[in-house]
Amino acid sequence: MLSFIVIGKNEGWRLEKCLQSIRSVVQQDGIDEWELIYIDSRSTDNSVRCALEAGAQVFSIIGKCNAAIARNIGAAEAKGEVLFFIDGDMEIRSGFLPHVLKGGQLTYPFLSGIFNDVEYNADWQYVRTTRRHKLQEGDPDLVEATTGGLFLISHELWNKVGGMDTRFRRSQDYDLGLRLSRLGFPLHRKSIVLANHYMQQYTLRPDYLTNAKYTALLLRKHWCNPKYLKVFVRQQYTTILLVLCLLSVWLLPWVLCVYFAAVLYKAYKQHLDFKHLWQLIARDGVVLYAFFFSHPVPVPLRYTREESV
Repeated sequence: MLSFIVIGKNEGWRLEKCLQSIRSVVQQDGIDEWELIYIDSRSTDNSVRCALEAGAQVFSIIGKCNAAIARNIGAAEAKGEVLFFIDGDMEIRSGFLPHVLKGGQLTYPFLSGIFNDVEYNADWQYVRTTRRHKLQEGDPDLVEATTGGLFLISHELWNKVGGMDTRFRRSQDYDLGLRLSRLGFPLHRKSIVLANHYMQQYTLRPDYLTNAKYTALLLRKHWCNPKYLKVFVRQQYTTILLVLCLLSVWLLPWVLCVYFAAVLYKAYKQHLDFKHLWQLIARDGVVLYAFFFSHPVPVPLRYTREESV
């Protein structure tokens, strides 16, 4: 059996597209044995009603919420041998599953595909569509040490690694991928488009700065993992330069110029206005502070099942 596990909070029209796309994929790809599970993180819109009307098993978190908790709940309730995790702001496409499912089993126990980021600004005005991964249809598959919120995994392997670390409010998917890679099961990313991801630009989110502490937790947990260090250098190069600034500012003040130039470059790469530069700088400071002083603890799973519309 294939278990579709969708997580979300106040996804609105995006959740409707997500659930509709799952039913479309089931029909077009000929999936006979499947179930649909939706985990809600205390939405205040009609998300629960929408999921119930779509025929999903719906579970609402009543304790602390984060994506790791939601996915662990979904896996705990799932009956399938294969778990297909989907964020509620994603619309999946048909044509992918026949390439990775044979006889109801995955051809490899940890898989994902290509997806497109359909970006919006803070007012939900369309900005652009970009390809998340440097992979084109027909290219050789990639082997990666990290994943995102869209992947398939065997239930057995999920249990073997212990699911997701509930200390992470963000970056829980990176942590899972790194732990699986250490066990000898890196993510295989197929060169097939799997989904559209309808998203607001991350740096415009209200929790952009506070969530930086989970980048610090990830670094502290995987600092000796060369595969993560490559990711950290590629994504957090301004943080590294800020450390160099703090260590050498009295001897080499010009390092500050290099740091600010790197911040400008990051803003350009992320298509940000100059008014958002302070967010990038402040985030580097939060990462450094949290690396030494932030110590979140695991969160227990507390949830209830929604029985009717």
